[in-house]
Amino acid sequence: MKNKYMLKSRKDFDNLFLKKTSYYSSFYIIYYAKNNIGKPRFAISVSKKLQKKAVIRNIAKRQIKFILTRFCNLNFGIDIIVIVKPKFFDVDFKTKKCDLESILSKVFN
Repeated sequence: MKNKYMLKSRKDFDNLFLKKTSYYSSFYIIYYAKNNIGKPRFAISVSKKLQKKAVIRNIAKRQIKFILTRFCNLNFGIDIIVIVKPKFFDVDFKTKKCDLESILSKVFN
C-alpha cells in the first residue's frame, strides 16, 4: 500500500476521533469518518499488549495492508482506523480477510 493512502498526522487522527462512526467484529474494531480529500486513507493499530513480539505485530499489519489494497482505488473520501482484537492471532488468513472485507463493504456503501 502506498504512503498516500496512509493516515499519519496527529491532526487527521484527532479529526477522525471527533467525527467517528464505528463497526465491531470478532477480530477488528473499525472507526471511520469522511474526509475532504476524495480518497480513502487508512491506519492500522496492533497493540503491544495483544502480542509482545514485534515480528508478529508487523506480520499482522502486512496482512491487513494486503487486504486494504483492494479498497485504495475507490473514490470515497473516508479515513479509517483498523484496530486489531486478541482473537485475530488465533485464526487463519482467509477468515481474517473475509471478516475485514465484510466490514469494509458496509463502510463503503
